[in-house]
Amino acid sequence: MRNLFFLLAMLVPAASPAMAEPIQNTDWVSKLVMLGPAAREEVKASYTKYLGASSRHDYHLAISEDGMRWDAQSHDEDWGWTTDDARKNVLQRCQFKSKKTCFIAAIDGNLNFTVGSPYPLEPQTFKFGGDLDPDQIPFISERARQKIKSGYPDSQIYKALAISPYGAWGYSFGFGNSNQAKTKAIENCEDSSCFVYASTDQVLFDADTVLPGR
Repeated sequence: MRNLFFLLAMLVPAASPAMAEPIQNTDWVSKLVMLGPAAREEVKASYTKYLGASSRHDYHLAISEDGMRWDAQSHDEDWGWTTDDARKNVLQRCQFKSKKTCFIAAIDGNLNFTVGSPYPLEPQTFKFGGDLDPDQIPFISERARQKIKSGYPDSQIYKALAISPYGAWGYSFGFGNSNQAKTKAIENCEDSSCFVYASTDQVLFDADTVLPGR
């Protein structure tokens, strides 16, 4: 009977850990000793703004390994984003802009590292150049990738795909030349930080791409 119980226990999947409740103040920011004083004040302002937006969820804070850069991302369910989308976005943004590895330092104000221990750094996952593969497009949500898979046509010659480091995206096709397609893709992306990620089926994004400001 003991062996049967053990077997049944192995077959029951473990429950996912519950997300901790958001911290309702900015006291936790003082523990981000890898950041300078000015950066900590910026994080405080960012988190205070997040707490005031009731429709936003899952504030993820990413910090570069050298402490010289931080990025934050939350999400609104109306966007079709998930917690994992927000996590991937902020890590990729931090990694690309800092040219360093980064880690998730906090989620909703709950620290994701132990003070005095090595940071939980995560490897960079960018694919630069080559053929377009929707599964490898950075910054955007999984829902957006599925829409691009089903909507970005295979047969069109002059087409382009634009994305934003903050998750916006848009594409175009059926134009007379590549420049027209690129211009329309940027327009369809609808964010001032959008840039052309791919032209036809070739990825233009590389390590030297300059991301527009917002």
